[in-house]
Amino acid sequence: MYISRLEMCISKLEMCISSLGMKFPPILNYALLRTHYVSLVLTKCFSCTNKSYPKWIILCIFARITFHSVEISKLTDMEIRIRKAETSDFDRINALFREFAVFEKLPEKMTNTVEQMLEEKEYFNCFVAETPDGEIAGYVTYFFCYYTWIGKSLYMDDLYVRREFRGQGIGSLLIRQVISYAKDSGCHKLRWQVSEWNRPAIDFYKKLGADISGVEQNCDLVF
Repeated sequence: MYISRLEMCISKLEMCISSLGMKFPPILNYALLRTHYVSLVLTKCFSCTNKSYPKWIILCIFARITFHSVEISKLTDMEIRIRKAETSDFDRINALFREFAVFEKLPEKMTNTVEQMLEEKEYFNCFVAETPDGEIAGYVTYFFCYYTWIGKSLYMDDLYVRREFRGQGIGSLLIRQVISYAKDSGCHKLRWQVSEWNRPAIDFYKKLGADISGVEQNCDLVF
């Protein structure tokens, strides 16, 4: 699957809006955003006379300035490919595992190795976000499970985007790919975890419609 730079920018704008507790006004619904260039969206924002959305102008200026200084005419040039991971990716993916462990403030918990991944590859399921020049910008891992109350489900284990690629909507593309995969596979639920301190992620997941419960806690027995 290929996703244009425009769609990544739109995903970022959506997350900014969500963090402010705002909703799309009718004039700027998602369909409009997906089918017009950012320049047209800006024009719509500035022509909107609805006084109840004053932050839209600020948001759109912010979005235009921070989208990596990419000219609007070039927004559709860069594409991110979301694909299944291959064994040839394991070295780079394992390095990202270590980055993620540091990000989660638990580097000592990461003990997996490339050799172990190769030995256990039949159990490893992963999508990666790949740039046009072959860099892996992020990944998401998952596995099937069965919950007695609902049945066949998918568990999303890790979702990680490298620091230099954050804020471009890549995380959104990855999780939407997993959601689509779960639905296509006949799953009744997708489950994952999020750290209590990671408020941006919590807000984003709530925007997706996730029910975030603080009732259950992890119980790990490591062998």
